[in-house]
Amino acid sequence: NISFTMNTTNAPQMIEYTSKSLGFTPHDTKWIPRSARIVCTGISPGSKGALRIYELQRDGTKEIFQDLALRPNGIKCTTFGA
Repeated sequence: NISFTMNTTNAPQMIEYTSKSLGFTPHDTKWIPRSARIVCTGISPGSKGALRIYELQRDGTKEIFQDLALRPNGIKCTTFGA
């Protein structure tokens, strides 16, 4: 009988900083390069592309942009192309 235990002391840790209700189904979340902002994209209940941008602050997050009909279809993937 062999038993293995995983040592997670050196593994990356996920810490929940804040929790928000979005009003749409999220598909991707990314850090905006060189900023304290994140972008969350997905699909709205009306099947349109949805996007929200949040800024991290000491007491949580502040929504700085929202568009629940940005594109005619949902947004599955977010990239910051060069």
